[in-house]
Amino acid sequence: MKKQTLYLLLILLNLQFTACSQNDSLKGGELYSSNFLIDGVQRNFTYYMPINYGKKDQYPLVIFLHGMGATGKNIIKSYGSRIHAMADETNYIVIYPDAVVGHWNDKMGGSFPATDTINDVGFISILIDYFRDVYNCDAKRVYVAGFSNGGELAYRLSCDIPFKITAIAPFISAMGTEAAQQFTNAEPLPVMITNGTIDPIVKWQGGAVTTAMHKEPLAILLSVDSSITYWKKRNGITQPADSTLLPDACPEDSSTVIKYTYKGNEDVVVYKVINGVHAIPIKNKAPKQRGENCDYDAIGEAWNFFIEHTKK
Repeated sequence: MKKQTLYLLLILLNLQFTACSQNDSLKGGELYSSNFLIDGVQRNFTYYMPINYGKKDQYPLVIFLHGMGATGKNIIKSYGSRIHAMADETNYIVIYPDAVVGHWNDKMGGSFPATDTINDVGFISILIDYFRDVYNCDAKRVYVAGFSNGGELAYRLSCDIPFKITAIAPFISAMGTEAAQQFTNAEPLPVMITNGTIDPIVKWQGGAVTTAMHKEPLAILLSVDSSITYWKKRNGITQPADSTLLPDACPEDSSTVIKYTYKGNEDVVVYKVINGVHAIPIKNKAPKQRGENCDYDAIGEAWNFFIEHTKK
Protein backbone atom coordinates (compact mmCIF):
# COMPACT_ATOMS: atom_id res chain seq x y z
CA MET A 1 0.00 0.00 0.00
CA LYS A 2 2.82 2.41 0.89
CA LYS A 3 4.64 1.66 -2.37
CA GLN A 4 1.44 2.25 -4.38
CA THR A 5 0.75 5.52 -2.56
CA LEU A 6 4.30 6.73 -3.17
CA TYR A 7 4.09 5.69 -6.83
CA LEU A 8 0.89 7.65 -7.37
CA LEU A 9 2.38 10.63 -5.53
CA LEU A 10 5.40 10.61 -7.84
CA ILE A 11 3.09 10.54 -10.86
CA LEU A 12 1.17 13.54 -9.56
CA LEU A 13 4.34 15.47 -8.68
CA ASN A 14 5.72 14.87 -12.17
CA LEU A 15 2.45 15.92 -13.79
CA GLN A 16 2.23 18.98 -11.60
CA PHE A 17 5.77 20.06 -12.51
CA THR A 18 5.05 19.62 -16.21
CA ALA A 19 1.67 21.34 -16.10
CA CYS A 20 2.85 24.28 -14.00
CA SER A 21 5.49 25.04 -16.59
CA GLN A 22 2.71 25.27 -19.20
CA ASN A 23 -0.06 26.72 -17.06
CA ASP A 24 0.66 30.35 -17.86
CA SER A 25 0.42 29.67 -21.60
CA LEU A 26 -2.98 27.98 -21.49
CA LYS A 27 -5.72 29.85 -23.31
CA GLY A 28 -9.40 29.60 -22.59
CA GLY A 29 -11.66 28.22 -25.28
CA GLU A 30 -9.04 25.69 -26.41
CA LEU A 31 -8.59 21.92 -26.45
CA TYR A 32 -5.38 20.36 -25.13
CA SER A 33 -4.05 16.79 -25.11
CA SER A 34 -1.71 15.09 -22.67
CA ASN A 35 -0.72 11.68 -21.34
CA PHE A 36 1.14 9.93 -18.55
CA LEU A 37 2.22 6.43 -17.61
CA ILE A 38 0.47 4.20 -15.09
CA ASP A 39 1.98 0.75 -14.56
CA GLY A 40 3.96 1.26 -17.74
CA VAL A 41 0.82 1.96 -19.82
CA GLN A 42 0.44 5.31 -21.56
CA ARG A 43 -2.89 6.93 -20.64
CA ASN A 44 -4.17 9.65 -22.94
CA PHE A 45 -6.68 12.41 -22.33
CA THR A 46 -7.97 15.54 -24.01
CA TYR A 47 -9.32 18.50 -22.05
CA TYR A 48 -11.16 21.73 -22.74
CA MET A 49 -10.50 24.96 -20.85
CA PRO A 50 -13.51 27.34 -20.73
CA ILE A 51 -13.26 30.67 -22.49
CA ASN A 52 -12.80 32.57 -19.21
CA TYR A 53 -10.18 30.25 -17.76
CA GLY A 54 -7.81 32.22 -15.52
CA LYS A 55 -10.47 34.67 -14.32
CA LYS A 56 -11.99 32.49 -11.59
CA ASP A 57 -10.65 31.07 -8.34
CA GLN A 58 -12.07 27.60 -8.90
CA TYR A 59 -13.65 25.62 -11.71
CA PRO A 60 -16.13 22.74 -11.68
CA LEU A 61 -14.94 19.66 -13.54
CA VAL A 62 -16.87 17.31 -15.84
CA ILE A 63 -15.40 14.02 -17.06
CA PHE A 64 -16.96 12.40 -20.14
CA LEU A 65 -16.29 8.67 -20.58
CA HIS A 66 -16.69 7.30 -24.09
CA GLY A 67 -18.34 4.02 -25.03
CA MET A 68 -16.66 0.80 -26.12
CA GLY A 69 -14.59 1.05 -29.29
CA ALA A 70 -14.44 4.84 -29.15
CA THR A 71 -12.12 7.55 -27.80
CA GLY A 72 -12.59 10.92 -26.16
CA LYS A 73 -12.16 12.54 -29.56
CA ASN A 74 -15.26 10.68 -30.79
CA ILE A 75 -17.30 12.45 -28.10
CA ILE A 76 -15.74 15.77 -29.11
CA LYS A 77 -16.60 15.16 -32.76
CA SER A 78 -20.22 14.24 -32.00
CA TYR A 79 -21.07 16.54 -29.11
CA GLY A 80 -18.09 18.84 -28.53
CA SER A 81 -19.61 22.07 -29.83
CA ARG A 82 -22.63 21.61 -27.54
CA ILE A 83 -20.52 20.62 -24.53
CA HIS A 84 -17.98 23.42 -24.96
CA ALA A 85 -20.70 26.06 -25.32
CA MET A 86 -22.12 24.91 -21.97
CA ALA A 87 -18.61 24.83 -20.45
CA ASP A 88 -17.99 28.41 -21.58
CA GLU A 89 -21.31 29.58 -20.19
CA THR A 90 -20.81 27.95 -16.78
CA ASN A 91 -16.98 28.06 -16.49
CA TYR A 92 -16.50 24.28 -16.32
CA ILE A 93 -13.36 22.39 -17.31
CA VAL A 94 -14.07 19.24 -19.34
CA ILE A 95 -11.90 16.11 -19.61
CA TYR A 96 -12.22 13.39 -22.26
CA PRO A 97 -10.06 10.43 -21.15
CA ASP A 98 -9.24 7.51 -23.43
CA ALA A 99 -9.63 3.88 -22.43
CA VAL A 100 -6.95 1.34 -23.30
CA VAL A 101 -7.85 -0.28 -26.66
CA GLY A 102 -11.26 1.40 -26.48
CA HIS A 103 -12.59 -0.50 -23.45
CA TRP A 104 -12.99 0.57 -19.81
CA ASN A 105 -12.33 -2.02 -17.12
CA ASP A 106 -15.66 -1.32 -15.42
CA LYS A 107 -15.53 -4.37 -13.09
CA MET A 108 -19.18 -5.14 -13.78
CA GLY A 109 -18.96 -8.93 -13.74
CA GLY A 110 -17.77 -9.65 -17.27
CA SER A 111 -14.36 -9.93 -18.90
CA PHE A 112 -12.38 -8.23 -21.65
CA PRO A 113 -8.92 -9.84 -21.52
CA ALA A 114 -7.06 -6.88 -23.04
CA THR A 115 -8.13 -4.60 -20.17
CA ASP A 116 -8.99 -6.89 -17.25
CA THR A 117 -5.83 -5.81 -15.41
CA ILE A 118 -6.06 -2.10 -16.28
CA ASN A 119 -6.73 0.18 -13.30
CA ASP A 120 -9.18 2.64 -14.84
CA VAL A 121 -10.57 3.70 -11.46
CA GLY A 122 -7.03 4.70 -10.50
CA PHE A 123 -6.59 6.55 -13.81
CA ILE A 124 -9.69 8.69 -13.29
CA SER A 125 -8.83 9.22 -9.63
CA ILE A 126 -5.41 10.57 -10.60
CA LEU A 127 -6.96 12.85 -13.22
CA ILE A 128 -9.32 14.32 -10.63
CA ASP A 129 -6.43 15.00 -8.22
CA TYR A 130 -4.29 16.44 -10.98
CA PHE A 131 -6.90 18.89 -12.23
CA ARG A 132 -7.81 19.86 -8.69
CA ASP A 133 -4.21 20.60 -7.73
CA VAL A 134 -2.96 22.15 -10.98
CA TYR A 135 -5.97 23.80 -12.60
CA ASN A 136 -7.91 24.85 -9.48
CA CYS A 137 -10.82 22.49 -9.99
CA ASP A 138 -13.37 22.57 -7.18
CA ALA A 139 -13.25 19.30 -5.21
CA LYS A 140 -16.92 19.81 -4.29
CA ARG A 141 -18.00 19.96 -7.94
CA VAL A 142 -16.59 16.97 -9.82
CA TYR A 143 -19.00 15.22 -12.17
CA VAL A 144 -18.84 12.11 -14.37
CA ALA A 145 -20.95 11.33 -17.43
CA GLY A 146 -20.49 8.10 -19.34
CA PHE A 147 -21.86 6.44 -22.45
CA SER A 148 -22.55 2.66 -22.44
CA ASN A 149 -19.29 1.02 -21.25
CA GLY A 150 -18.27 4.50 -20.03
CA GLY A 151 -21.50 4.73 -18.07
CA GLU A 152 -20.70 1.43 -16.40
CA LEU A 153 -17.33 2.87 -15.36
CA ALA A 154 -19.18 5.92 -14.00
CA TYR A 155 -21.24 3.55 -11.85
CA ARG A 156 -18.06 1.83 -10.70
CA LEU A 157 -16.39 5.13 -9.81
CA SER A 158 -19.43 5.98 -7.70
CA CYS A 159 -18.73 2.82 -5.71
CA ASP A 160 -14.93 2.96 -5.42
CA ILE A 161 -14.26 6.71 -5.06
CA PRO A 162 -17.60 8.37 -4.15
CA PHE A 163 -15.72 10.82 -1.92
CA LYS A 164 -14.14 12.35 -5.04
CA ILE A 165 -17.33 12.61 -7.12
CA THR A 166 -20.30 14.93 -6.72
CA ALA A 167 -22.79 13.34 -9.15
CA ILE A 168 -22.91 10.94 -12.08
CA ALA A 169 -24.94 10.69 -15.29
CA PRO A 170 -24.64 7.24 -16.90
CA PHE A 171 -26.29 6.94 -20.31
CA ILE A 172 -27.53 3.59 -21.72
CA SER A 173 -25.78 1.69 -18.88
CA ALA A 174 -26.73 -0.19 -15.73
CA MET A 175 -25.25 -1.35 -12.42
CA GLY A 176 -23.47 -4.69 -12.41
CA THR A 177 -25.04 -7.39 -10.25
CA GLU A 178 -21.81 -7.98 -8.29
CA ALA A 179 -21.17 -4.27 -7.73
CA ALA A 180 -24.72 -3.75 -6.45
CA GLN A 181 -24.25 -6.58 -3.93
CA GLN A 182 -20.78 -5.44 -2.89
CA PHE A 183 -21.63 -1.76 -2.39
CA THR A 184 -25.02 -1.84 -0.69
CA ASN A 185 -23.90 0.74 1.88
CA ALA A 186 -21.89 3.01 -0.41
CA GLU A 187 -22.01 6.76 0.08
CA PRO A 188 -25.17 8.37 -1.40
CA LEU A 189 -24.64 10.28 -4.65
CA PRO A 190 -26.97 12.11 -7.03
CA VAL A 191 -27.48 10.06 -10.19
CA MET A 192 -29.23 10.75 -13.50
CA ILE A 193 -30.10 7.53 -15.35
CA THR A 194 -30.98 7.32 -19.06
CA ASN A 195 -32.06 4.05 -20.70
CA GLY A 196 -34.16 2.80 -23.59
CA THR A 197 -36.72 0.05 -23.06
CA ILE A 198 -35.78 -1.89 -26.21
CA ASP A 199 -32.01 -1.38 -26.07
CA PRO A 200 -30.57 -4.59 -27.59
CA ILE A 201 -27.18 -4.20 -25.86
CA VAL A 202 -27.87 -2.88 -22.35
CA LYS A 203 -31.22 -4.58 -22.04
CA TRP A 204 -33.89 -3.06 -19.82
CA GLN A 205 -34.40 -6.49 -18.25
CA GLY A 206 -30.66 -6.80 -17.50
CA GLY A 207 -28.37 -9.78 -18.03
CA ALA A 208 -25.16 -10.35 -19.95
CA VAL A 209 -23.80 -7.70 -22.33
CA THR A 210 -22.41 -9.19 -25.53
CA THR A 211 -21.72 -7.95 -29.04
CA ALA A 212 -21.39 -9.61 -32.42
CA MET A 213 -17.60 -9.69 -31.92
CA HIS A 214 -17.62 -10.54 -28.20
CA LYS A 215 -19.81 -13.50 -27.32
CA GLU A 216 -18.40 -13.81 -23.81
CA PRO A 217 -20.11 -11.41 -21.38
CA LEU A 218 -18.50 -7.98 -21.19
CA ALA A 219 -20.64 -7.24 -18.13
CA ILE A 220 -23.50 -8.83 -16.21
CA LEU A 221 -25.99 -6.14 -15.31
CA LEU A 222 -29.04 -5.59 -13.18
CA SER A 223 -32.27 -4.72 -14.92
CA VAL A 224 -32.79 -0.98 -15.17
CA ASP A 225 -35.66 -1.26 -12.69
CA SER A 226 -33.35 -3.05 -10.24
CA SER A 227 -30.65 -0.42 -10.83
CA ILE A 228 -33.19 2.25 -9.88
CA THR A 229 -34.17 0.26 -6.79
CA TYR A 230 -30.48 0.00 -5.81
CA TRP A 231 -30.04 3.77 -6.09
CA LYS A 232 -33.25 4.54 -4.23
CA LYS A 233 -32.05 2.41 -1.33
CA ARG A 234 -28.52 3.80 -1.46
CA ASN A 235 -29.83 7.38 -1.44
CA GLY A 236 -32.42 6.81 1.28
CA ILE A 237 -35.46 7.35 -0.94
CA THR A 238 -38.79 6.07 0.33
CA GLN A 239 -41.27 8.32 -1.47
CA PRO A 240 -42.67 7.63 -4.96
CA ALA A 241 -41.38 9.59 -7.91
CA ASP A 242 -42.83 12.64 -9.54
CA SER A 243 -43.30 11.70 -13.19
CA THR A 244 -43.53 13.84 -16.31
CA LEU A 245 -44.21 12.79 -19.88
CA LEU A 246 -41.92 14.91 -22.05
CA PRO A 247 -43.37 16.52 -25.19
CA ASP A 248 -43.14 14.24 -28.22
CA ALA A 249 -41.12 16.81 -30.14
CA CYS A 250 -39.86 14.27 -32.66
CA PRO A 251 -42.69 11.86 -33.62
CA GLU A 252 -40.60 10.28 -36.39
CA ASP A 253 -38.33 8.65 -33.80
CA SER A 254 -41.17 6.30 -32.72
CA SER A 255 -40.29 6.78 -29.05
CA THR A 256 -41.33 8.92 -26.09
CA VAL A 257 -39.74 9.83 -22.76
CA ILE A 258 -40.99 9.75 -19.18
CA LYS A 259 -38.91 11.59 -16.57
CA TYR A 260 -39.04 10.28 -12.99
CA THR A 261 -37.68 12.37 -10.13
CA TYR A 262 -37.05 10.72 -6.78
CA LYS A 263 -36.18 12.95 -3.82
CA GLY A 264 -34.13 11.66 -0.89
CA ASN A 265 -30.75 12.21 0.75
CA GLU A 266 -29.55 12.63 -2.82
CA ASP A 267 -31.66 12.82 -5.98
CA VAL A 268 -32.28 9.99 -8.41
CA VAL A 269 -33.56 11.19 -11.79
CA VAL A 270 -34.54 8.67 -14.47
CA TYR A 271 -35.24 9.28 -18.15
CA LYS A 272 -37.11 6.22 -19.40
CA VAL A 273 -37.08 6.22 -23.20
CA ILE A 274 -40.10 4.18 -24.26
CA ASN A 275 -39.14 2.15 -27.36
CA GLY A 276 -35.67 3.67 -27.10
CA VAL A 277 -32.60 1.86 -28.43
CA HIS A 278 -28.87 2.06 -27.58
CA ALA A 279 -28.48 5.75 -28.38
CA ILE A 280 -28.14 9.10 -26.58
CA PRO A 281 -31.26 11.29 -26.96
CA ILE A 282 -30.35 14.53 -28.73
CA LYS A 283 -33.13 17.02 -29.40
CA ASN A 284 -34.00 17.78 -33.04
CA LYS A 285 -31.37 15.37 -34.36
CA ALA A 286 -32.78 13.38 -37.26
CA PRO A 287 -33.02 9.75 -36.08
CA LYS A 288 -31.02 7.19 -38.03
CA GLN A 289 -33.26 4.36 -36.81
CA ARG A 290 -36.53 3.79 -35.01
CA GLY A 291 -36.10 4.36 -31.31
CA GLU A 292 -33.22 6.82 -31.58
CA ASN A 293 -34.95 9.47 -29.50
CA CYS A 294 -34.72 13.15 -30.38
CA ASP A 295 -37.35 14.61 -28.04
CA TYR A 296 -34.88 16.19 -25.62
CA ASP A 297 -31.18 16.92 -25.13
CA ALA A 298 -29.86 14.30 -22.72
CA ILE A 299 -26.40 15.89 -22.44
CA GLY A 300 -27.91 19.29 -21.69
CA GLU A 301 -30.15 17.74 -19.04
CA ALA A 302 -27.13 16.04 -17.48
CA TRP A 303 -25.30 19.36 -17.41
CA ASN A 304 -28.24 21.03 -15.68
CA PHE A 305 -28.37 18.13 -13.23
CA PHE A 306 -24.69 18.66 -12.41
CA ILE A 307 -25.16 22.40 -11.87
CA GLU A 308 -27.87 21.67 -9.30
CA HIS A 309 -25.56 19.58 -7.11
CA THR A 310 -22.57 20.47 -4.96
CA LYS A 311 -20.78 18.08 -2.58
CA LYS A 312 -22.19 18.44 0.93
